[in-house]
Amino acid sequence: MVSKADISSSLLLPVSTEPSWSPDDSLLAYRSTHDEGSQLYTYNLLTKEHVRLSHGRKVSTCTFSPTKNEILYGKKRAGSDAVTMYIANIATGRSFSLFKSEHELRRAKWSPDGKWIAASLLVHGATNVQPVIIPRTGGTLTELPSPSGWCEPVCFSPSGNILLLRERVTTRHARWWFLHRDTNELKPFPMEESEEETELLSPMWADERHLLFLSNFEREFLSIYEFNLKTEAITLRLGLEMDIELAQLHEPTRQILVLTNESGFRLASVCDATTFEKQKGCPKTDGLIFHPEWSHDGTRLAFAHRSPQAPSTLHLWDLRTNEVSSVLDDNQRLVDSHGHRLPLRINAPSPTHVSIPTFDGRSLHGLLYKPDGAPKAAVVYVHGGPSSQIRPAYYPLLEALRRDGFLVLAPNIRGSRGFGKTFMALDDQEKRHDCFKDMEAVHRYLTGTLAMDPQRIGIAGTSYGGYMTIASLAYQPELWKAGVAMAGFADLQHFLERTSPHRRALREKEYGSLSNPELLQSLSPIHHADRIRSPLLLLHGGLDPRVPVSDVEQLEEKIRSHGGHVDLHIYPKDGHGLSRRSSRADIAFEMIRFFEEHLVRSKKIPTRSSPNPLTKA
Repeated sequence: MVSKADISSSLLLPVSTEPSWSPDDSLLAYRSTHDEGSQLYTYNLLTKEHVRLSHGRKVSTCTFSPTKNEILYGKKRAGSDAVTMYIANIATGRSFSLFKSEHELRRAKWSPDGKWIAASLLVHGATNVQPVIIPRTGGTLTELPSPSGWCEPVCFSPSGNILLLRERVTTRHARWWFLHRDTNELKPFPMEESEEETELLSPMWADERHLLFLSNFEREFLSIYEFNLKTEAITLRLGLEMDIELAQLHEPTRQILVLTNESGFRLASVCDATTFEKQKGCPKTDGLIFHPEWSHDGTRLAFAHRSPQAPSTLHLWDLRTNEVSSVLDDNQRLVDSHGHRLPLRINAPSPTHVSIPTFDGRSLHGLLYKPDGAPKAAVVYVHGGPSSQIRPAYYPLLEALRRDGFLVLAPNIRGSRGFGKTFMALDDQEKRHDCFKDMEAVHRYLTGTLAMDPQRIGIAGTSYGGYMTIASLAYQPELWKAGVAMAGFADLQHFLERTSPHRRALREKEYGSLSNPELLQSLSPIHHADRIRSPLLLLHGGLDPRVPVSDVEQLEEKIRSHGGHVDLHIYPKDGHGLSRRSSRADIAFEMIRFFEEHLVRSKKIPTRSSPNPLTKA
């Protein structure tokens, strides 16, 4: 069995991400987890020197001022999704708090002249998120006009006179509003209200009158559109038979970076922003490119890169030579607080892409992680979201299982992103019942195509994947012989009642409304805890703001009252992500230990049969 020390040293690699260019292109700001928690660093492109600028609480975001050598960054409070914003002065190395309040700021954006910062204000216990604006010097906060609900700033127009606001309606659907700062007038973006599954992403101002953006308006996949603010005409500029997941315009040189989702890989190319013809393709094609940033002169792109061998490393793409170089190489590795040089990557095979037929004629995409020898057992890992996607990236939990001899299958069941908006909506509300039919298809693929022993198949997941783990044990007890749920929930009504008020409205579209308790009860495994006969391990953060720890405590009590086997481990200093370095090592170790005990060494007995609530009339 893999030791906890091996997991900690070899699997929990440092994450470096979110590069941002200084105004003269000489420095990159970024954040990295080279020690416990993410911290702020700068990288000097001339001297190759890395300097750490922050300490203490986790840094969650960072971006250079467009006009000065100052960095706006945020620090997360323990167990909170929101942040407190600071500004760091590069010359002095000192930081000051942008705004002191008992409430918290998020989604901060610089104005083009660097004099103002727009952000969203989260008032604890409130049902809305309010856009605000703050001078760079801090202190005075002004609330901006906005529609009710969850509203946040997205970007300024080139002149700074228009601020684009996003009103989130559900986790997938949003409305945009143009706030004219000189008149405080709000004008809606003219998208049809009936298009509830339409997404609006990556707004880019071509000039003061034209806005480029991503949407799946009247299309299955995300495409590039152009909006004319004067005529209100919306024109399709680039549409492909796959999602364009991110686009970023460099207006002075009329270049646009396009990131596409191709079989889970995120590939990058640069196109002409007028004709949208491809000019160059990025040589880095072995994983996921994210957080790309143009240099101010338009000759280079900085980006973070994930692969099955590394969680996130920083790279520079020089468009003049079409070469990609690493910001950190083996000779430049930063050290942790104990003076240990941490590896940047691991030696691990990439997963195999598989196609799994399911009940309605569709095929589910999945990734298969094979151990070095014959597998001792199999684990199905369900991603979170639910509208996320398992992709060829670095997953330390899956690699820990694979290294210990488990075969791991990570499917993209219905509701996952990357396969069109129709597929992503196939799990909404009462259609969530069909997700469990997908899970049956995944189990059938393991026992049939891969010839795995049905008595040696477990299931695991985080957040929504934790819910699917608990629910699968309740609704399909004959299939799954052990489960590990991390940050999962089991009572949808309890979850919606207790989660953050501003989050509830977004989730009701997917999970069901509190006004329909019958649906929520039918989809809540806590009401069918008597059917959970296979061993279940619950791992949860004591400060989780999204899924209160009381949810899993009630589940534990219910399962025990029916004679079931359940273990609950609470990590008191962790939030929803269970992201503390020491916690992640322990979580991986406990998961492997649990599956070793209940899938490998345990003698299986038939599961007691009882009616499945999902099949009731």
